[in-house]
Amino acid sequence: MAYFKYFVLLNAKKYFLPQLEKLEVYNLDVNAVSPVIQNWFDYKTPGVWCASKQLQAKILVGFPPLFLALNVLSLLSLIAVILKKAAAASGFNKYLVLSSVFLIVNILFSVTATINVFRYQLFPMMIYLSVSLIAIEVLEKKRIDLRAAKPFSAQQPKELDILNITKNL
Repeated sequence: MAYFKYFVLLNAKKYFLPQLEKLEVYNLDVNAVSPVIQNWFDYKTPGVWCASKQLQAKILVGFPPLFLALNVLSLLSLIAVILKKAAAASGFNKYLVLSSVFLIVNILFSVTATINVFRYQLFPMMIYLSVSLIAIEVLEKKRIDLRAAKPFSAQQPKELDILNITKNL
C-alpha cells in the first residue's frame, strides 16, 4: 500500500505534467565539463559558457502542458475512432492496436517503474501527436464519405453538389 500511495499516485500526477528536470538549466548550471568530455570534443579548456543558462527552461516551459494536451487529444480521438467504427473502413485497425498498446505500456511503465521527467516523454509525445493526427484524419475521411453517400436533395447546400461533381470527374 505504501508503494501505491507514495510512489504510484504521486507519479501518476507527475506523468501528465512532467518536470523539465535536467533540461531546465544549461549544463546543469556547471561552468566546466569533465576531462572525458573535454577530450572527446577536443576542447582546449574544460570551461563552457552560454548566453543564458535559463533560456532553455523559458523555451521548454510550454512542453509539459503540450504533453498533457496531446495525452487528452490522443485518448479522445482514439475513443472517437472506436465509437464511430471508422478504423475498419480505413485499414487503421493494426495501427490503432499497435499505438494503443504502446501508449498503455508507456503509461503503466512511467507510473509504476520510473520517475517521470520530460526527457523520458519526448518520444511518446511524438507518438501521441501522430496517433491524434491520423485518428482525426480517419474520422474526417469517414465523415466526408458518409456525407457524400447521402443522395442529393434540394435541402442540401450547394458545396455538397460541387463535391459530388468533382468526385465524379
